[in-house]
Amino acid sequence: MKEVELPLTNKCNWHCDYCVADIHNQPELPFEEVLRRVNAIEPGTEVTFGGGEPGLLKREQLELIIKILKDKGCVIDLLTNGLFFKRHMPLVHEFGKIHYHCVEYLPGEIEFPNLELDHVAYGLVVTNTNFLDGSIHKMIDTYPHIKFLLLPDVRSQKKISLNLMMDFFNKHGDKVHPGSLEEFITVVARWH
Repeated sequence: MKEVELPLTNKCNWHCDYCVADIHNQPELPFEEVLRRVNAIEPGTEVTFGGGEPGLLKREQLELIIKILKDKGCVIDLLTNGLFFKRHMPLVHEFGKIHYHCVEYLPGEIEFPNLELDHVAYGLVVTNTNFLDGSIHKMIDTYPHIKFLLLPDVRSQKKISLNLMMDFFNKHGDKVHPGSLEEFITVVARWH
């Protein structure tokens, strides 16, 4: 199955330092351009809504995009910082996988709704800094009911030590999402 990430907007309500999209320095993406891209997607494609934050779109815009893609037999996934849940919870059932990326230094802005959905993965971006200062450990300990998907920061100057992560997985692997180790192995393979 072909996979495509579909940016729906360049707007975001967060300013994450790990964001590789540099969206805050981009012009806004007109909805007409988003629709043009949606219509160009091949039937049967796995499409991940991204951006910016897809939750900033209007409900009717999202419903139209979802309808077009579902009519093409596409599987739709979502990448969100959680705003989507606050604004568009009735649409959550439309997605195959939901990746909820979290930031360990924004605890007042992060909410972990009790979604009871097995297709939601809560992702934390890991750098040497937030790993060594204990931030990642604190998030895992603060929310023991969530198995966070640990994601390595892909920026070269922020590479996490593979030895540190292997030690962590060996000691605390039961506390994190099982896909975490695979994410690290995939990214490390690209570094070499």
